[in-house]
Amino acid sequence: MKSSSRFRGVAAGAAVAVFAAASVVAAPASATAQGSQPPTSGQIDLSGLTASGSYLAARHAGRQQDALAAATYYRAALRRDPKNAELLDRAFVSLLVGGDVGEAVKFAERVAQLSKTDRAARLVLGVHDLKVGHFVTARRNLGQSVRGPITDLTATLLSAWSYAGAGDAKGAVAAIDRLSGPEWYGIFKDLHAGLILDATGDAKEAGKRFERAYKQDSSALRVVEAYGGWLSRNRSPEEALAVYDAFDKVLPRHPLIVEAMGKLKSRETGSAKAAESKAVPKLAFERVLSRGKSGADVTALQTRLGMEPDGRFGGQTVTALREFQSRNGLKADGVADAKTIAKLNEGDAPTRAAAAKAGVIPMMVTNAQIGAAEALYGLGASLGRRGGEDLGLVYLQLSLYLAPHHELALLSLADLYEAMKKPDMAIKIYERIPHSSALHRNASIQMAADLDALDRSDEAQKRLEELLKDDPKDLEATLALGNLLRGHKKFAECGDAYTKAIDLIGKPEKANWTVFYFRGICYERSKQWPKAEADLKKALELFPDQPHVLNYLGYSWIDQGVNLDEGMAMIRKAVAQRPDDGYIVDSLGWAHYRLGNYEEAMKELERAIGLKPEDPTINDHLGDAYWRVGRKLEATFQWNHARDLKPDPEELPKILEKLRTGLPEEATSQANSSEKPAVTKPGNGG
Repeated sequence: MKSSSRFRGVAAGAAVAVFAAASVVAAPASATAQGSQPPTSGQIDLSGLTASGSYLAARHAGRQQDALAAATYYRAALRRDPKNAELLDRAFVSLLVGGDVGEAVKFAERVAQLSKTDRAARLVLGVHDLKVGHFVTARRNLGQSVRGPITDLTATLLSAWSYAGAGDAKGAVAAIDRLSGPEWYGIFKDLHAGLILDATGDAKEAGKRFERAYKQDSSALRVVEAYGGWLSRNRSPEEALAVYDAFDKVLPRHPLIVEAMGKLKSRETGSAKAAESKAVPKLAFERVLSRGKSGADVTALQTRLGMEPDGRFGGQTVTALREFQSRNGLKADGVADAKTIAKLNEGDAPTRAAAAKAGVIPMMVTNAQIGAAEALYGLGASLGRRGGEDLGLVYLQLSLYLAPHHELALLSLADLYEAMKKPDMAIKIYERIPHSSALHRNASIQMAADLDALDRSDEAQKRLEELLKDDPKDLEATLALGNLLRGHKKFAECGDAYTKAIDLIGKPEKANWTVFYFRGICYERSKQWPKAEADLKKALELFPDQPHVLNYLGYSWIDQGVNLDEGMAMIRKAVAQRPDDGYIVDSLGWAHYRLGNYEEAMKELERAIGLKPEDPTINDHLGDAYWRVGRKLEATFQWNHARDLKPDPEELPKILEKLRTGLPEEATSQANSSEKPAVTKPGNGG
């Protein structure tokens, strides 16, 4: 796949392919340039920079994955060379990738003037049109953004929502149904057709679409949420609970599903109508509400429109009101006059607040803007999980432009930043998730991991401890604390944390094998072998033949000179399952070494080095094997290499001693020798 030069050095520090290619490709994070981080866009001093200097600074910022800093430099260069189309392109894409979509729209207009068929600019302009309710113009721009399976589906779904926004649900669904393509299109088509039908009042047909999507993939979160919510509103809470329960068995304790189940199980008695009349006051006929108004009347208006109320009559309220007016045969001018208010006071559907009080799940999407954001989120998250990080990043930024508080889009964007090795940027996104969100605790837990990645481990530990102080039964936070402590070799403490997690689990299942495995590591490292052995055996009981546990237990036995045949069989079984895992292959080689089979040890350790050439422990092991077979010059080379690869502090003196004196003469029984203490490698979970 060839990449266009206009997109290089902007998103992930490498090339972003032209939108025509249907995905955007970034170099691996490990390939990005090293060096000092560029200043953020708010800290940049542009004084004295020439056009070429600004351009070079922008390229450097792009390689460092700071898109907004790159945009600042490109714009500075563009001011000195305003007719340079390449600089315009680069500034536009940098703004888009960096999340300043409002500013990117202005640049998209300039790009489109120079190139009428520029697909990236047309997509951005189409999304902007959706945001401000210019639905016909949106379809025209989106139609010019198409080329390839991903962009074709994107444009179709967004165009469908533009039809829905204009009150044409039939045209919206027809646009979706006309689209043909790969089999995986199906779930997106049915989900969004269902959302459109539901939002425009055709509950019966919406249910058919949701059910069809659910049958295609009952493990898709948004499908489960949409179908379960529809069942709660149109059939019964019991049927909705059955759908949520089935999902919970596949992916336990997802916060959004737990929240939905809690609403249904604790629902209040009484009709939705009674709840509505109690929760949402009638709007006054004598008031005319329009853009720029604020206060309690606007809050009531937004609630009746199914919006998250903020009491300010802005662009989102105008769009939602226009859609309501179109659906109800009113003049779609976005002004709440007497006729519109009369229709709103009828309450043509349960509001979000009323629905929640009545024990049903409100609609996931209530207007075209949110529907388009949902489409961009779904595609962006899917692309991000499947290697299309850069296009996924763009779609998620566009989704948040339409719906700034879309919690799942925020989580997916943060996850992408983590994949790009940008934990600082991920933290900023997690901070945007409100405390009231069911996803806030998950975001806080992940923020702790990002703080740890930034060498702020004390802050990370404090954050997790505060979460547990607030809720001592939070299993995810408890496990995260255990993992943090284990990563910093606080083995006695991490054993205690995993013990609390095991107590919270109660009756362990197969999926819980890792908790016993990790606690076993903590016990083994803190010299509590009987407890460690019991936990490793329990992990194998839960997950028989799990290769990492087989490797760890088998290696430990051989290193102690016990259960030699069984230990070797375990390691061989682990290698058979993970032949390309350098750490596990190293265990097999080191097991041979401990048993005195030096030729076999050398062969396996050479293979391990081929798989993990930069691991200091494997290089050290191979040096030992070379020494024992008489290849002392090569042994010295491997030990020197191990020394230079920054081994654990406790291992460095041993390597230096071997470089000075070599290995001592062999003891009579190598298997029981205490010549070299046990070394547990990172591949063993340490």
